[in-house]
This record gives sequence, C-alpha cells and structure tokens, in this order.
Amino acid sequence: MLKTAKLASCLGLLLLLAVNTQAQGIYATLTGIVTDPSGSVVPQARVVLKDALSGSERETSTNNEGYYTFASMPVGTYTLTVVVKGFQTYKADSIGLGGGEQRDVDVTLAVGTTTQTVEVSAEAAVATIDSGEKSFALTTKELQNFTQVGSNAAEYIKITPGFSIENGTANKANYSGQTIGINANGDSGSQSPLNAAFSYNGLPTNTLDIVADGAHVSDPGCNCDTPVNPNSDFLQEFKVLTSNFSAETQKGPAVITSVTKAGGSQYHGSGFFSARNHALNANDWLNNFTHTPQPADVFYYPGGSIGGPVRIPGTGFNKNRDKLFFFAGFEYFYQVLDTGLLQAIVPTANELTGNFSPAEVAKEGPGGNALNPATVAAWGGTQMPANLIDPNMVALMKLYPQANTTPTAGSPYNYVQSEIFNQNNRQFTTRVDYSVSDNTKIFVRYNYQREVQLFPVGLWWRQSDQVPYPSPIEGKNRSDSLTGTITHVFSPTMTNEVVMAYTYVGFPNVFASPSKVARATVGYNYAGLFKNSVAQIPSFGGNGGSGEAALVFNPGGFEAGGASAGLYADKWMPSVSDTFTKVVGTHTVKAGFFYEWIRNAQPANNDTNGYLQFVPSANVDTYGNAYADELAGNTSNYTETNFNRINDISYNTVEGFVQDSWKIRRKLTVELGLRLTHFSPWVDDENFGYSVFDKALYQSSCAAPPTFCGFEW
Repeated sequence: MLKTAKLASCLGLLLLLAVNTQAQGIYATLTGIVTDPSGSVVPQARVVLKDALSGSERETSTNNEGYYTFASMPVGTYTLTVVVKGFQTYKADSIGLGGGEQRDVDVTLAVGTTTQTVEVSAEAAVATIDSGEKSFALTTKELQNFTQVGSNAAEYIKITPGFSIENGTANKANYSGQTIGINANGDSGSQSPLNAAFSYNGLPTNTLDIVADGAHVSDPGCNCDTPVNPNSDFLQEFKVLTSNFSAETQKGPAVITSVTKAGGSQYHGSGFFSARNHALNANDWLNNFTHTPQPADVFYYPGGSIGGPVRIPGTGFNKNRDKLFFFAGFEYFYQVLDTGLLQAIVPTANELTGNFSPAEVAKEGPGGNALNPATVAAWGGTQMPANLIDPNMVALMKLYPQANTTPTAGSPYNYVQSEIFNQNNRQFTTRVDYSVSDNTKIFVRYNYQREVQLFPVGLWWRQSDQVPYPSPIEGKNRSDSLTGTITHVFSPTMTNEVVMAYTYVGFPNVFASPSKVARATVGYNYAGLFKNSVAQIPSFGGNGGSGEAALVFNPGGFEAGGASAGLYADKWMPSVSDTFTKVVGTHTVKAGFFYEWIRNAQPANNDTNGYLQFVPSANVDTYGNAYADELAGNTSNYTETNFNRINDISYNTVEGFVQDSWKIRRKLTVELGLRLTHFSPWVDDENFGYSVFDKALYQSSCAAPPTFCGFEW
C-alpha cells in the first residue's frame, strides 16, 4: 500500500511538472534466450542489466522458455550478467541501447561454478537489432567527432541514407548550418535543415517531424524549423527513423529523435569554444566584381556542460551515488550575420524634387526609364510640375536608402550593400534522473532557448528588389520544452512507462523603432480605404520582381499583438502517453495510448497597412518612369485588407496501439502490431469562420469598398 501511494505521489508530481508526452525514442527493449552448451534452454537464470554510467541495476529471471526481457530501458551503455547454479557466470560489457530500439543478446552458458566468469565484449555479444525498422543513429562518440558547421545535430540529416538536396539545380541545400536560430527563416537565409532543404524517400517537403526526449519540438505552423536546438554537445543519441517502425512509435512518416545526456555516479564536465570569423574566408566572387567589402560574418560559440550525482552536504543523501543524478549544459551563440548582397535601383535626390532629366535618370543605371513623349509634352519638359508632386509620397520615398555606387552595364544597380546585424542566442539544457527504488525510475528534462532575431530587410521572406525597411524588426523568440517520465517495474514480466511533455514556441515580432514606420511621424497622412487605424506605413515600390522601382515592404498584422508582441506566432504542444509491457512465454506484448493537443495562434499578415505598386508596364497612365509615377502617387496597383483575423487554431491527436514481438526461435522474431490514430480537424478557437459568397446578398450598389456586400461569414 505504501509503495502504491509513493508511486501515485510521483505520478501526480510529474503531471504538475509537465502536461505533454511521447514515449518515442526514449526507451529501449533488450531480450534474449539463455541456453546451455547443448542448446537446451535454461529457466530461472538470474539476469542483471547494469547501467555503466549511473550504476543502477535491473534484475529479472528467465522463464520456462529460457526467455528474458528488459523493457523501458533508458538510452545508454550496459553490462549484462547471467548467473545460474552449475554454470560459469556470463558477463557482457558495453551493450549499447538506443532510443526506440529492440535489441537481442542470446547467451550460451558454459558448465562450471558461479565463481568463474566468462567475459565478452559487446562485439562478441552481438547485440543485434531485433526489428525491421530502417533508421540512422549517431551516438555521443560520433556527435563529438564528426565535423559540422554549427551545433545543430539535425544538420546530419544530409548524410542520412534516403535524403537528398531539395533545391532545384543549385546543387546545394538552402541550409548551410552556419546560423543557430529558433526560427526557420531569417534575413541571413534559412536557419533549419527542415526548411525545405532536403527531400527524403520521395515524401512531400516538410513532412519530417522532430522529437526531443519524447517532446514534440517542431513548428506546427509550418513544420519547417528546429525551435528546440538538438545540440550535438548535449546529446547522447541523435536518430532518424525513415520506415518500418513498430506500432509503438508515434509520428511519421519520417522522424528525428534525440536523447539528452544523463549524469552518472562520477562527476564529469566539459568546456568548449567554437569560432568562425570572416577574416579567415575568401571574399565572394560577386562581391569582388561589384567592389563590395567581404560580409563581416562572425560566429563565436562558448559553452560547457557538467554532470554527476546530486549530493547534499551534511547529509547522508545519495552517499552511494546511486539515487539522484544531474546533467546541465549551456551554450551562447554570438552571431554577426549579413543579409547577402542587396541590389536595387533607388531614386536620386534630385528625382525627389521632380527632376527627371535624361542626365538624372541615367544615374539610376541601365534599368532607368526615360519619361514618355506624352509626359514631356504635357509637362513642358522633364521637370514635374509642383502641383503633381504628392507630399505624402515624398515622405515615403525619403525612406529609400541613398544610392551608394555608380551603375554599369555589368552591374546595373545604384544601390549595392550587405546589411550587417547581430543575432545572438542562448541555450540551457538540464536533465535530472531519480531512482526512487530498484523498480521505479523518474527523469525530467528541460530545454530553454532565447534569442533576439533582427530582420533588417523584411520579415520571414525577401523579394528580389527589396531594400532595408526603415526600422528593423526584432523577433524576440523563445522556446521552452519539458519532458517528465516515470518507469515502474511491477514484476520481472510486467513494466509500465508514462511520458509527459510540453513545448512552447513564441515568435513575437515588433518594430525596433516604431516611430520610423508610423504614418504620423513619417508624414504619410492618408488613412487608407478602410480607415482601419493601422499606424504602419504602406509598403511601396515595385512588385517584388526586378523592375525599376525598389521595394520597401513589410506586411500588416503587427497591429494585432500591439507594441509587445506585434505580428506574433505562438505554439503550444502538450501531450501524454503510456506504454504497458507484459512478457508471456517468448512474446513481448506492448499496449498503450498517446494524446496530443496542438495549438497554433498567429494573426494573418495581409496588407492592412496597404501596398502601393508602381510598375509602368502595368499602368496605362504611366509617365514612363516608375519613380515619376511614385512621386505623383500614380499607382499601377493598390492593395489593402480591412483587418487581419487571428488564426488561433488547434487540433487533437488520440492514438492507441498493440504490439507483439514474438521470438519464435533464437534467430527468428516476428513483429505484429496495430496502431489506430484519430486526428481531429483544425478548430477555429476565435470563431471567425470563413467568408462565403452568397449571390442573394449581392447588390451592385454596395459591391464597392468598403462594404463588399455579397459575402457572409
């Protein structure tokens, strides 16, 4: 009764600590058959599996078929010992068990006494994988010794069988591994190998899921980033499962799993420093051609880790160093990044006063267009009449960067520059393992990441002729991920594991200097079609192609989160699972359930601020020069949205499974399993609904803005 109360108390504590889970990738199963020299099975042999790091032990006995099973074993390296009267003691060292693996070590005993010991290495023991799954795994040794650019272990998917570059004819992935970021996209390029960088086994792009210690840690909005960095220095295993998983496994069709290092009975630690500096790199050919200085990229990553037993001075707690263990790691990512080469045609200072003479337009470069003859005739020359100059448009056009180079036929731009900016990031990971008793084990893992991500050009995406925005956007990104597990052994043939996990990812995006993009302070006094009180200036310039007018662009939606959150994106992923294991004869039967709730909340990013386009080829009333059109407010297209709805949506996943691993003979195992999954549809938690056209509501008298009758929600 007391043991039951203790177990219930521990379970209640973990339910308070964490609200989410996945058993996937955390635990392993070891099975085998013990025989004598004649090949007959040996029942009631004492079998002990000892963790080489912590020294904790699990004990079982072979059944009447000589079969033994250790279910729900944490990832690690173990020593297997088999003791039975009349035979020499069998001992196999360095048996590695990986996350989600089912391994097999069959034992043949030698006649003798238990005081005699036969020791074999892991290679001799041949801990074979006893399942048909296809996977690729890296352990601590490979993670430390393999060369990578940054510290995101997901970079290693590029050497995984079945993975290939997903970038057309460029012959390189859009992800280089240089930048560590919570977000997938940045003004220095892609920051995640999951961001359409690779294709795998013919599956659609961005269908790869990622799990850390059982916690779902991919972005449910796009499934394109690694908001919880799988840091190579903090992991004991990184694994990619590509097919043929058992019914026990959640997620798919391809999954990345990782397991954090654990503390042991001895104190151990490390310190490290990684440095990359642009001074060690050659300049890019295009930069040399355009006489542009080398981008000043700098990456300095100091960090360290420590682990061991938890001792309380002055007490006898954990004096044998076999109860409570910890691991903690911290890394700081100091990153100076560049946007890459920005190239555009910007207006000259004299053009802002209405001077569009051939000499002035020539300063735009080969892409500059002269005024058409009809305009020159109407103006009586190439100077725009003062009454045509719109002071609101002058205020916007003063936000363009100034020309900084002389255009040529080979480099037809008068603005060429790389923006340099900082994007610093910090990560802290800790794991605590507690051996409540020989039969009850708990571990809790927490990962913390924070960064300030600057977008000097545009948020999330960039178009070809886009120039820096008047105010950078600050992405004050964060992620928190927590996992808690309880494993209880009821008997040598019965085990249960509970995993709870919770991940939160937040992307608040705000203007670093709001006044620099506010209509009132800039001097742009038009309220817009819908008079929706959006303070942000409209986007203006070209259409994002390679036209004459450069583009100053950011979408609307920043009004939704206000000054503190702006155009935000928040994601919550709590889950819980349970796996029950029972050994019957040579059957290892598992059954369990999995529940996950996913919520993704972010405003739409339509043009509530407005978007003014000036493309002469699309404007029948053009003056011939895009900047002349712009100065007068002679638009080829104007777009505005009345409001950005809040896409606060969520869905549930409920799953159940049964799995039987039947060892028919020593060299033949049959896997049988069934997993049932129910995905609920995405639910609109704000009840905005959808707009539907209803012909009965349409009238020509109200079809124009701002009413647009004919639609209902």
